[in-house]
Amino acid sequence: MLFKILGLMLMIANFGMTQICFQTKNNVCKTARGYSNKCDNNTCYYNPDVLSTTVDMAKRHGYDIVKHEVITKDGYILGIYRISCVHHTNVGKQQPVYLLHGALSSSDAWVNLGRKSLGFKLADKGYDVWLGNTRGNFHSPGHIKYNLKDNAFWNYTLDDMGNYDMPAAMDYIKQETNKQIVHIGHSQGSLQALMYAVRHHSEAKLNLKGLILLAPVTFIPYVNDLTLALFKLASSLIKKVAIRTNIVTKICTSTKTMLQICNMFTDLMYGPNNNTYVMEEMPLFYSYMYNRESMKPLYQVSQQGNAQRFQSFDYDIKNKFIYHSEKPPSYEINKIQVPTYLFVGTNDKITTVERAQWIYGNLTVSEKEIHVLNNFNHMSYFFSKDVEGELHSKIFNILENKLVDF
Repeated sequence: MLFKILGLMLMIANFGMTQICFQTKNNVCKTARGYSNKCDNNTCYYNPDVLSTTVDMAKRHGYDIVKHEVITKDGYILGIYRISCVHHTNVGKQQPVYLLHGALSSSDAWVNLGRKSLGFKLADKGYDVWLGNTRGNFHSPGHIKYNLKDNAFWNYTLDDMGNYDMPAAMDYIKQETNKQIVHIGHSQGSLQALMYAVRHHSEAKLNLKGLILLAPVTFIPYVNDLTLALFKLASSLIKKVAIRTNIVTKICTSTKTMLQICNMFTDLMYGPNNNTYVMEEMPLFYSYMYNRESMKPLYQVSQQGNAQRFQSFDYDIKNKFIYHSEKPPSYEINKIQVPTYLFVGTNDKITTVERAQWIYGNLTVSEKEIHVLNNFNHMSYFFSKDVEGELHSKIFNILENKLVDF
């Protein structure tokens, strides 16, 4: 049914186009108007990074990449990539940096903008770059017992990701490098780091040199009871979300009008972009926007929004048996013992400035900062004309002046 709807949208998008291109390879355009006519248009060209993979993009841009398989204590096999650049400036002196994506995303997010990508820029400066992938996404499809068709495979929570995936990745990288790690996480990748640093605070202090958290999520703005009930119903009927497909990208970049419609919907989800998107990056935006994910963590996010608490999964009447209390335990931010640097956008609808300030206010560690980025929404950390000047420059300043020993 989903593909029938998408197909219908594509037909509507093509209707009335000045020229329909069936054979052109062009898939990106420098202007919004260019998407209505990719044939014989000097503002459009072919970008092989659209709907590519982490490995292919790294190799295409001249970086060495190796995949490591890390097994968690509950049996999931995580695909973690290590990338390096032969011609780096050695500024980072091989300081390990672990980049972890947000919900419905993957390691692709850190390398899909060519040399502008944060993952590649870190490698260029000599950092030892590790790209994480959470359980179940297209880079981490394995389990020692279950396969993707088993409902048991998808029966995990955010707590499992924070308490199993994070420790497994940190321990593995620490063993491989014999160095403390700088964690850079976006959205859910920040949430997992916070969970790990709270529940495993002594271990985190040994493994982590610092946390750089982009759009850090603890609990989202209030979710009403009806929305919570819908998420609960959806999680009971649908075990996973897996809609990464080229048809989404083709529809959203088929015409100027369709691009504007798709951008309008993403603004409703993530916050207004205020014309900061780069038009030739939009096919990359949509081709990596939705990865495979269990519904249960998304349901937990709605639980936290309903309760307005940074808490474990709520099993309702089973809480007393599982947690020995009526409410699930909260994550106490004041237990974190690692230097923490927060970044939040003024236009972000998911991670608001108020929520980031709540995290900052509850941190008791002496080394902490909060950076408020003007006009950034939830996805501007990857797709914005201001990402290098407003974000990357600040990240490198923190790394080189506060976290990396020279």
